[in-house]
Amino acid sequence: MNSTRHEGAMSWEVDEQRVPVPALLHAAYRFIDRCYVAVEAAGESTVRVTLVARDEVDGEDAWVGLGNDFEDQVVGEALVQEVEANNIATMEFVMAQALAPTGGEFGSAGEPSADALDDPHGIALSWEQRHERPAPVSATEVPDDPVGDSAGGSADDSADEQP
Repeated sequence: MNSTRHEGAMSWEVDEQRVPVPALLHAAYRFIDRCYVAVEAAGESTVRVTLVARDEVDGEDAWVGLGNDFEDQVVGEALVQEVEANNIATMEFVMAQALAPTGGEFGSAGEPSADALDDPHGIALSWEQRHERPAPVSATEVPDDPVGDSAGGSADDSADEQP
């Protein structure tokens, strides 16, 4: 990776044959809290990554440290991608085993056995069912008589009177 230091920024030009683009993108993503990040094509098989510091970076040593961190992150992400690509069959096998039906506790088609749905302690009952109370009135149900009209007058008879 060739790095170039600019005024308030640092750039790398990376050959896609040496480092996969997804690894560069993952590494660049890890720096978005510290830097503005630009990833762009710089040639036919070259990618340019530019980091612009969000805050003031004091001294050349800080820039060198930032550059080393980015390069380490790129190498780490490339390694993760390579290990993942080499072990995809193993990962799929482990996931298939983890998600396979257990066989012993469930029925033949993965359905729960008949006694698995029993509720001897009434846990699945609502509060009203458990305490034998009537269910609350639905918000969509409107009573026949509006409040205050049951006696033929309004709820506030004093409003109808004239002084």
